Amino acid sequence: MTEVRAHHQTALRVVAALAGNRHSPPDLLVRYAENARVEVRSAVAMNPGTPLTAMRRLVDDSDERVRAAVAHNAAASSDLLAGLVRSERGRPSARPARPWPGPRHIEAAVVQHPACPAALLMEAAEDPDWQLRAAVARHPGCALATFARLADDRSQEVVRGAAGNVACPSELLDRLATRHAWNLRGAVLANPRCPAELLEEAAGGERAYWNRVAVAENPSCPVGVLERLVGDPEWPVRVAVARHPMAPAMGLATLAADGMADVAVAALSHPRCPPAVAAAACDDREPLRYRAAAAHPRLPGAAVSRCARSANAAVRAAVAGCVEARPNLLARLADDPDPAVRAAVWWSPVCPPALLRHAAATSDPATRGIIARHPRCPPAVATALAADPDPEVVVLVAAYTRSSAALRKLAATTVA
Repeated sequence: MTEVRAHHQTALRVVAALAGNRHSPPDLLVRYAENARVEVRSAVAMNPGTPLTAMRRLVDDSDERVRAAVAHNAAASSDLLAGLVRSERGRPSARPARPWPGPRHIEAAVVQHPACPAALLMEAAEDPDWQLRAAVARHPGCALATFARLADDRSQEVVRGAAGNVACPSELLDRLATRHAWNLRGAVLANPRCPAELLEEAAGGERAYWNRVAVAENPSCPVGVLERLVGDPEWPVRVAVARHPMAPAMGLATLAADGMADVAVAALSHPRCPPAVAAAACDDREPLRYRAAAAHPRLPGAAVSRCARSANAAVRAAVAGCVEARPNLLARLADDPDPAVRAAVWWSPVCPPALLRHAAATSDPATRGIIARHPRCPPAVATALAADPDPEVVVLVAAYTRSSAALRKLAATTVA
C-alpha cells in the first residue's frame, strides 16, 4: 500500500511539473486545465505559456488557490485580470478561518500585477484597505494624480511605496525627502528617478549610514557619487558601491584591498573589477577573497590555470562555475576528485553538450538531476532521463526540460 501511495504521489508531482513547465505543448496545458487535482490546475494557471482559452476557464475555477495562481501569472492580460476581479466580487463574501491570506488576497494580487487595468488601480487607490493602497503606490502604472494623493496617505507604508516607485515624479520625491518619517528618505534616495543633486547632497552630508547605502544602491547613482562613497567609513556603504553595476574600475581596485572581507569579495566578484587586480588576489591566503577572484569573468589565462590547480576545492569550483570558463578547462575539472567541483562543471551555463551527455550516464542521481535542469541539456539526453529509475530525476525533467519529445513522453506515460 505504501509503494502504491508513493507511486501515485510521484505521478502527481510529474504531472504538476509538466503543467508548470512553460515549454509544455499548448494542447497538454489545455488538457491539464481540466485535471481533477488542484495542484495541477494551479500549475497551469501560473504557467506563462498557458493558452488564453484555458486561462479563461481557470478564472472561474471552484478552488481559490487556482484563481490566485491566475492573478500571479506573469503573462495574464488586463482583460483577464479584470474578469477575475469581477468573478471574485460576485462570489459570496465568506471570510476564511485563517488570518492570512485575507479575504481579498486575489484582488490584492491583481492590483500588484504589472498588467492591472488602470480602472482597478484608481478604485484600489481609494480603498479602505491600506494594503491595496500600498500596492497601487508601488505599481509602475500608477497615475500622476494618484501619486499626489497617496503621498499624503495616513499609512506610512503607502507613502513609502509611492516614494520608491520609479514612476513617481521628481518634484514629489523632492518634497517627500524633507519628511522625517522612518525610512522614507531612504526610499526616496533608492528611487532611480531621485534627482542627482539630492543624491550628491546625501552622499556627503547624510548622518544615517543606511541612507547612504540607499544612495549607493540607486541604479541611477552618478559615477562621481560612487567614487566619493568608496571611502565611506561604514562597510555596508562600501559593499553597496562594490555591487553597483556602474561601479568605477579604480574604485573597485581600491575596495578589493579593503580590510573588510565582505567588501573585498563584492569588489573582486564585480565584472568591472580590473583583471590584474583579480589575478593578484588569486595569491591571497584568505579563502573568501581567493574564491571570489577565481570566479572573475575576465581572469587572465595564467591565473585561471593556477586556480584550477589550487589545493582548495572551493577555488577550483569557483573557476569551474565562471561564465568564461574554457571548454578544455571544464573537461579537465569534470574529472576532479571533489564532487563539489564536478557539480560546478555541470552547473556551468557554458558547459558543452558533450560533457552533459557524458555526465547523464553516471550512476549518481544527483548529477543526473543537475543535467535534467540544465538549459543546454541535449533533447536526446532529456528524453532518456524521462525514463530514469530515480523519480526525483524524472520530476526535474518534467519541470525544466525544453524538449517537446521528452515532455510528450512523460505526458503519455504518467497519469494523475
